[in-house]
Amino acid sequence: MTPSPTSRGSYDAFVSYSHAADSALAPALQRGLHRLAKPWNRPRALRVFRDQASLAANPDLWTTIEGALESSRYFILLASPESARSPWVRREIDFWKAHRGPETMLIVLTGGEIVWDHHRGDFQWERTTALPDGLRGWFQGEPLWVDLRWAAAEPNLSLNHGRFREAVGMLAAAVHGVSKDELDSEEVRQHARTVRLRRAGVGALTVLLVIALIMANLADERRREAEKQRRLAEEQRRLATVRALQAEAENLRDSDPLLSLRLSLAAGRVKPTAEAREGLITTLHRTRLAGRSVTGVGKHDQASYAPDGTLLATASDTGVTLWDTRDAVHPRRLVRLTGPLESVVSMTFSADGRLLATVGNVGLNPSDGIQRGTSSLMLWDLADRARPRRVLHWALQDAVAAAFSPDGTTMAVVTGRANGTLQLWDVTKPSAPRRLTGALPAYDSDTVMFSPDGRTLVTGSGYFTAKDGSLEPGSVTHTTGWTVWDIRDVRRPRAVARRPHFGIAVFSRTAPVLAVGNDRTLTLWDLRTPRTPRQLARLDHKDQVESVVFSPDGRSLVASVLDKTVFLRDVSDPAHPGRPVMLGEHTRPVDAAAFSRDGRTISLADQTGALTRWLTGSRAPVRVATLTMDAFRLAASAFSPDGRKLAVGGTGGKVWLWDTSDPTRPRRRTPLTGQLQRAETVSFNGDGSVLAVGSQAGEVNPDGRITLWDTSDLGAPRQLAEISTRSGVTAVALSPRRPALAAVGATLFGEPWFGLWDIRDPRHPVPTKLVNPYTPRGETSASASPDLPSLPFMGTTPAVFGPDGTTLALPGALWDVTKPSAPVLLPPRDSSDLQSMQFDSYDFAAFSGDGRHLVTTEGRALAVWSVGDEGRSFLSSTQVPDRLSQLDVHPAGHLIATGSPTGRAGLWSVTGSTPPTLATTLTDVMAEVVDVRFSGDRRTLAVTLDSGTVELWNLGDLPAIAADPTGAACAITGTGLSREEWQQYAPGLPYTATCP
Repeated sequence: MTPSPTSRGSYDAFVSYSHAADSALAPALQRGLHRLAKPWNRPRALRVFRDQASLAANPDLWTTIEGALESSRYFILLASPESARSPWVRREIDFWKAHRGPETMLIVLTGGEIVWDHHRGDFQWERTTALPDGLRGWFQGEPLWVDLRWAAAEPNLSLNHGRFREAVGMLAAAVHGVSKDELDSEEVRQHARTVRLRRAGVGALTVLLVIALIMANLADERRREAEKQRRLAEEQRRLATVRALQAEAENLRDSDPLLSLRLSLAAGRVKPTAEAREGLITTLHRTRLAGRSVTGVGKHDQASYAPDGTLLATASDTGVTLWDTRDAVHPRRLVRLTGPLESVVSMTFSADGRLLATVGNVGLNPSDGIQRGTSSLMLWDLADRARPRRVLHWALQDAVAAAFSPDGTTMAVVTGRANGTLQLWDVTKPSAPRRLTGALPAYDSDTVMFSPDGRTLVTGSGYFTAKDGSLEPGSVTHTTGWTVWDIRDVRRPRAVARRPHFGIAVFSRTAPVLAVGNDRTLTLWDLRTPRTPRQLARLDHKDQVESVVFSPDGRSLVASVLDKTVFLRDVSDPAHPGRPVMLGEHTRPVDAAAFSRDGRTISLADQTGALTRWLTGSRAPVRVATLTMDAFRLAASAFSPDGRKLAVGGTGGKVWLWDTSDPTRPRRRTPLTGQLQRAETVSFNGDGSVLAVGSQAGEVNPDGRITLWDTSDLGAPRQLAEISTRSGVTAVALSPRRPALAAVGATLFGEPWFGLWDIRDPRHPVPTKLVNPYTPRGETSASASPDLPSLPFMGTTPAVFGPDGTTLALPGALWDVTKPSAPVLLPPRDSSDLQSMQFDSYDFAAFSGDGRHLVTTEGRALAVWSVGDEGRSFLSSTQVPDRLSQLDVHPAGHLIATGSPTGRAGLWSVTGSTPPTLATTLTDVMAEVVDVRFSGDRRTLAVTLDSGTVELWNLGDLPAIAADPTGAACAITGTGLSREEWQQYAPGLPYTATCP
């Protein structure tokens, strides 16, 4: 069907109706004509004018209607009595009659009656009520009209209504100029076309949607790949930063341990790798730094520590301040001493730290009538350090220094320099000193100090004088030097010796050894004979020696140097001092140093007010004793749970017993004999009163034996019982909580066996379970040929009780032995995990002290498991450099000790699911390490070598470091890297605080 030829601004039909009668029907009819047989590409099928829908705002209404009538092709009259009476409808009909013919008018009866009279060829007007009189005689034949009177009762009229669609179709066919059948066919065709187009559109949209989804998926994959690459790049970047940080930390480990620790902490924050953890632990146990103040004590001119190193006095132009330095990281200001404002030139504590003497130069600011050029000496009672009392205030002429005798009853005061004096005072009552001597002439009167026995005094001066201001040798009238005084009679001191060259000096606290610093040289002198001081040693430095202090036992000495370095030396033999150990490089020269009372730490204060504390010994493990046995080969060792006893088994059937109450001085006790040729394994019970020894007959004889010993008294051990076994015993274990004995053994070509015994009466062990052959997983090897000899088993078959005594680790499996007569196999919780299955079997095993973790090894693999009621669950593993020959776990659970046939004994740090990391290597010798055992005291490790020796190692701070390396480092440093340092050492990465 070809659309009607309407142009823009023209109408296909004009609807004339009565608003009163057909206000609802007219719009429905208009919509129907618009939509019926509408092509898909046009907004409407017919353009129909209806006044309320089509009229625009116009002051001349009829002109608008007249224009619409003139541009319309058909006139549709909604006939009803109301429209027949309507003047507007009449006017519209009159216009149409004047301009169009009757064939273009279509009638829709909506009310009233229409009756056509065929004889007259006109309507029967006497019966027709729906048409106006103006149509009388106009039609030449009966016009097309449609009866829609029934529509008044229908609330919703649309093309979905069959009768209404039929009526609209008749009208639309006339307007379109086609038959109704043809119009219906066109409607069907347009509908089918619309459906096809809709389906095509839906299909196209579906295709587009699929394409969009594919593209979105591809975009998402690209995004995920980009994100993966970004994360990988970030990981690589972080890993590179970690390695750079750790490399720098290693470089600074000796010269700047503070920054070294902070860099190691930052590495762990950037990426908590095993490498970063290993580096931090290594730095921690190798450095001697024990603490560094966060805020410090402020810049000062003078500083002096009390003898115990916990109280520091600092002097500046604002006075003297006392600081509590027990916590070196956070020193606490106690009080500022009140008194005349003067420049303090020296401060000295008494030996017990209860008195402080300050000497000040009044200078041009006199106070209390003191004359210009004089000095003041004050004594302060420090019984209450937070509330010191000034007990003495003296005005002295040009006083420069004071010192207390070791017993605190005598005070020496020096005044002047080249022409100075020495005075001694009795300060038994500090508030009222008594003069012991007059002002004795003392050329060397810049510094004064007492010998440790109080019988000798030394004065010294670092100044020299020359006539006419010349520095020529012939012009010098007085050189630097020091004078020795005999003060056995404190009322009659005598100068008995003088030596040249002086800058600073200090006496040892325990021996008549004097350390004298002059420029870059530090000399040690023997003053046992005060009249003839004898030089013991000379120590040269790169710069001027600023201060020196001896340890309380006199065996160590610390010297600070102007180049901002500090050195610790062993002077146990003053004639042969040990090699210097540098205690870091400081921001400014150190002007105060002190040892703690126990001599284990050194406190330092530099001129900026920064405080540091250092260890005199190393945090690293130290070998403290070597035990020697007269044996060709050792096989095993065991500590008693309290660590006071050590048993060592070896060839010849001997077991050596040692008293290790003091690991530094172990004592060998009565050896045990009566075992078979080789004592392969040893184990103590929970209180150390019973020792089990497993042995085998020799290289050819497969016989085995278990021997029980009473070791309550190491001086008189007694054999309790012997248990014969079918083959050599490779492992024995006594329960730490229960009277139970477990043993494992094997022959070379046979399956291992396993047995349990009740030893409530250790003299009469009762077997409760024997498993022979022992096949925990139900797998057995091929039966040994009867032609093969029965030889001793040379491998390893572990037997280890957990701390509670109810869990037993045997070859390849854990067992619940709560009921010894019916042990229950505990399978691995995650036995389907391939990663855990490869570590399912093991050569050696050890439990942590709380029993929550199990460490196993097979070959070069070290695996860590969590242990629960359902068995073991794999946590982590690592590969070690050598095949392992034994292992043990520290009672605290954070250290693993390993031994290898190549002579290495190592300590490994372990925490949670992080793989074990090497903390340190203890031994690297030619002999095989056959056993490693931690003592119950948590401080000692026994390393047994097959060459016949056992090394005892003090673990130092390593157990605490391994438990919390970050916490240990932050306790030392106080803070991590600053933001500026972070940008310097970890550029491009967001700043992260490394310490809480």
